[in-house]
Amino acid sequence: MRNTRRIISVVIALMLVLSAFCSVSAFAEEKSTDRAMGRIYVDNAASGGYALEEQDGVFVSRMAKTVSYPASYSSVDKGYITPVKHQGDYGTCWAHGAAASAEASLIKNNNFSKTTNLSELHLSYYMYNKAFDPLNLLNGDSTVIGSRYARYYSFLDIGGSNSFTPFTLARWTGLVDEGKHTDFAYEKANSYYTVSDTASAYKYDAAHLTEAYWVSPEDKDDMKYMITNYGAGTIAYYHDDYYINDNTNAYYYSGTNYPNHEVTVVGWDDNYSKKNFKRTPLNDGAWLVKNSWGTSWGNNGYFWLSYEDTSLCSDVASFYAFESNKNYDNNYQYDGSSVYEYDEEDNGGLEANMFVADSNEYLKAVSFWTAQQNVSYSIQVYTGVVGTSNPTNGTAALKKEITGVETYAGYHTIKLPSSVYLSAGERYSVVIRLSANNAEKTYFFVDKSDSSAEWIVFTNSGSAGQSLFCNATSNSWTDKGSRGINYRIKAFTDEAAGSNIDNSINESDSDYYYITSDVDSDFWWNNWFDNQDSTPEFSKVQDTSLLKDGDKIVLYNEATLSAVMPSMAEGRKDVLDMMKSEAYDFIDELLWTVRIENDNLYLESPDGMRMTAYDKNTIGLEKAGNTIELKSNDNGSYYVYATGTQRYLKYNSTIRGFRFYKSSDKNAVFSIYKQAEKTSAQSKSRVMHYGDVTCDGEVTMLDVVAVQRLIANLGDDTTKALKMLADLDADGNVAMTDVVIMQKMIAGMATESMRAGKTATFVMG
Repeated sequence: MRNTRRIISVVIALMLVLSAFCSVSAFAEEKSTDRAMGRIYVDNAASGGYALEEQDGVFVSRMAKTVSYPASYSSVDKGYITPVKHQGDYGTCWAHGAAASAEASLIKNNNFSKTTNLSELHLSYYMYNKAFDPLNLLNGDSTVIGSRYARYYSFLDIGGSNSFTPFTLARWTGLVDEGKHTDFAYEKANSYYTVSDTASAYKYDAAHLTEAYWVSPEDKDDMKYMITNYGAGTIAYYHDDYYINDNTNAYYYSGTNYPNHEVTVVGWDDNYSKKNFKRTPLNDGAWLVKNSWGTSWGNNGYFWLSYEDTSLCSDVASFYAFESNKNYDNNYQYDGSSVYEYDEEDNGGLEANMFVADSNEYLKAVSFWTAQQNVSYSIQVYTGVVGTSNPTNGTAALKKEITGVETYAGYHTIKLPSSVYLSAGERYSVVIRLSANNAEKTYFFVDKSDSSAEWIVFTNSGSAGQSLFCNATSNSWTDKGSRGINYRIKAFTDEAAGSNIDNSINESDSDYYYITSDVDSDFWWNNWFDNQDSTPEFSKVQDTSLLKDGDKIVLYNEATLSAVMPSMAEGRKDVLDMMKSEAYDFIDELLWTVRIENDNLYLESPDGMRMTAYDKNTIGLEKAGNTIELKSNDNGSYYVYATGTQRYLKYNSTIRGFRFYKSSDKNAVFSIYKQAEKTSAQSKSRVMHYGDVTCDGEVTMLDVVAVQRLIANLGDDTTKALKMLADLDADGNVAMTDVVIMQKMIAGMATESMRAGKTATFVMG
């Protein structure tokens, strides 16, 4: 049978589901009215979706009773589906299914480009490898391959399932756009692949998961509702080439085997003839499915899967909804593993997570999970909580509890009607009451350690004062965290005005990107900005409304004698190293190009990238960028304000660089200098060659001698001023290595990696 390696990984994953948790399924069958979301055995967990009547009233589902659907539908025809990919010989069908579903949802509902390409490699890696947590709340939590299996299977081989993936995505540790971040391109997948920058998941996350829905493929109306609203979803079925009709690319299996392959459902046809299948089902109808075995398989990578396939209906389908990755600054959470575990309690119990605010922040939203259909919820937030034993021992922050009903099992994000202010160091809690309608028990997801399956090991480091429970008839709280159990309740915050959450940075910190700045007093142009009145090269901008598209400007901060450079370095150490490099002291390295489009102003770097304010205060460069507002300081200087994130550019003395902060404490005031349009009469710049330290127009042994004199600190003022031309290996120092490069250049042995002979524009002051 073909595709054996692709399929075996899902088989391994399902062994956990079937062996370790069969008792859950049995219980669910015994009490079917509880409709618990079982592992693999769905037990009608999320079927239905219609309004259910109660004595107290009607619970209205998201899907109205009167909804009708066309006989056929295709998200491919709608333009929501990205090209078919090939997982190769690796067991990453689950990651391909999730990425393809996410791409469809983002294209349909979030205006993402149709060329969006989310990295299955990145998602697979962070399923089984720990990601950097900026709030340090997930330390000790992990999902790893069991030691016996790790000898034979890598993270690319071991597989996964719909049961684990949503938990991973909800941590903000997935879905990087590999088109923008090529280090995670799937073509680089290999069993020894590692990610050196463990903060990549948080820095580059393309979007944040806000909803994840689990529905039963057996319920065609729920499936159609999800496909039409989110574009695509992931499903699992049992694949054996024997059951596919190669002529029609139609698949139908009626046996008892469990799913072993995950794919993406993208449409349906109620009238798809049952005669198209190799074995004939009872009725017409099939799902249109996108596979991950390349375009040479099936019908350009697609096939039809019968509604009646028995393996399909033994697992859930997953659908996703997202918001911008800039929707919130922080994700407070304790559930750091991807284990599929839930507790059961009588209806009406209270589940709570307590957190400590890392800085002055505003709580904007909370999230939780449900394991059943039609679950009523109520939410309250308490601030100023005293102690760690009672989450309600504080001030109720919401005037009225937030209430509602979640129709589908899965992950849900609820925005607060108004922000809740949190002071740095303040303990606060999110308290949620869940009640399953038409059921005696409520099932809610938890994170706890589990190694029973051996092939995969889940570790949760829950501790006292984190997650607590109070049953419906008692006022006493049980500390679940002290028992190693954490509730999957999250809190999302934005940094408050004046918050300096990231001002304290360790020397080894390399988690974020900064645009650097430097004006060094040792160099010839130290006082250049102070003498602009006497030089025609640049003029100070008094009225930014007069700036035109294409103008070249410098952002200069008098307080720090610094200019904002349109180049980047990673982390404080690299920033400080860049400070030492004279190679960045050419004035052209400081120039931003003004771009005005539809009355919006952008600042563009020399390579066509635009200034962008990311989350966590970081400043970066992207082709889209933020609209920049140059807010007047009423004295001829300006604040730089990124309208897309409402952040001000500020100076951070710890890193000696600029960052965007969400703060009204605007401590970086800039003078804006516009470069004059150059003519031969007024140009004061010269094109210089690296290596031509004597400025005679060529590189000779005289320059070698000049560099040697610089190393010995014997150069005159002129050569000292131009010593940046002698740094031929761009390491920030002038040393004998530069002399060797120059000698090679003179001998005609220079290589592309050397800067010898390359030119740079040099402003003569």
